[in-house]
Amino acid sequence: MRVPRVNGFWSFGGRLVITEDRHAELWLDGANTIATYQLVGQALSKSAVLGAEAQHVIAQVRRSLDVR
Repeated sequence: MRVPRVNGFWSFGGRLVITEDRHAELWLDGANTIATYQLVGQALSKSAVLGAEAQHVIAQVRRSLDVR
């Protein structure tokens, strides 16, 4: 991953970001903050795996956890 995913967030059309942490939900509407979260979202998107590749990653992890 290009950046570690620390907390969940949702971006609404470049005008609002809602982020959740263990203890709070924050509604953020500052231009610089929104731009930062947009960059994080783009980096996470580039790191994402989908479809067969995602299934392969999941299978690898499951095999690594099987300690029989």
